Amino acid sequence: MNFVLPASGLWGLVNNAGVFSIGPTEWVPLADFKKVADVNLWGVMDVTKTFLPLVKKAKGRVVLVGSIAGKYEPRKNEML
Repeated sequence: MNFVLPASGLWGLVNNAGVFSIGPTEWVPLADFKKVADVNLWGVMDVTKTFLPLVKKAKGRVVLVGSIAGKYEPRKNEML
């Protein structure tokens, strides 16, 4: 990707990443959990660390956007 960044830095960075896998833990493949962590944790960290010097230069802000899926509560016996 070719783009030109302003010399003054970036005033704001919004990280909006979100994928999830749902199901009983014993049925969900480990690869699914790894994909979720790769996107939701490591992807956010990678983007933030990449652009943080520019955000700091402009004395800007970083906004991390979460998901309502974090509030998901399995039914009483779903995980048994």
